[in-house]
Amino acid sequence: MAVLGLAVFEFDPQVGPKEVYRTSNVEEITVEESVAIFATHSVFSGGFRGVHIRKRTWASYIKPPWVFALLLSPDEPIGPLENAIHTTLEEVELKEVPTKREWNSIYQRLLREIKKSPASDLLTSKYTAAFLKRLLNGGVAAFEPQFSFDVGVSYPEADCMTGLNSYDTRLFLEKLALAGIFVSEPVGGALICPGCQGFKIAVRVVCSHCKASTLEVIHIVMPIVQKSDNSNSSSLASITHYSCSSCMNLTQQPFITLECTECGKQFLPMEAEFRQLFRIILEKSSAKALIQRIETQFQS
Repeated sequence: MAVLGLAVFEFDPQVGPKEVYRTSNVEEITVEESVAIFATHSVFSGGFRGVHIRKRTWASYIKPPWVFALLLSPDEPIGPLENAIHTTLEEVELKEVPTKREWNSIYQRLLREIKKSPASDLLTSKYTAAFLKRLLNGGVAAFEPQFSFDVGVSYPEADCMTGLNSYDTRLFLEKLALAGIFVSEPVGGALICPGCQGFKIAVRVVCSHCKASTLEVIHIVMPIVQKSDNSNSSSLASITHYSCSSCMNLTQQPFITLECTECGKQFLPMEAEFRQLFRIILEKSSAKALIQRIETQFQS
């Protein structure tokens, strides 16, 4: 991951963003550029943002009263940096007026943390470049999720292209999404157990009165009267009821509960957790830029 340098700003209420530190490999930052970095943060209260201005790409993070801005190489994916920057800067205890040496120490810590990013290995891999080329050449724009009780969430079309098992393929796509090569779009979801996070859940129908599971389905035939302009007519309809052999309660609306078949936990539908399903959409410009970067790296 090509991080070119670091700049740190402090917000002065009278003059606006004030540069307090800049690594030697970062060329002069204009007022317009520093204001643009600040403007990406709607509220001066912390957080991670990215900005492209004057052919330069910045990943910025606010930790009041400072704004940290990492200068990246052109078209560098910004997404993978968020966790690394957050982890590093939230652990750092800054003095009121840090020295240049202390700023530089923070920069080195950021670089070390970024190299540990789960997506960094993929961004220099020939395998990744070959995979993305196959998508672009084959006109594959997105992967649709499927859900099954055997493997959970999977992307069958991607499985065929990666040659990996469903779990490893999903992890591979998630890492590339973290790097900004794919974007995720919600397309549904599934309930999972709040205890063990398992997704093998059975629906249990119990008595709404005594909560026993000793229900029997019975069909009661009842006349249905239909009114018309001239006369009334009737017909018979079979209506489903549930009869409890424990308390003899009869109802059309039994109580619904869920049971995890993996850990045995029983819970109400409202207590279940929701696992979002995502469509994975290829960002073509980011994919092309990454392919070129990887190929250039191995040519040099």
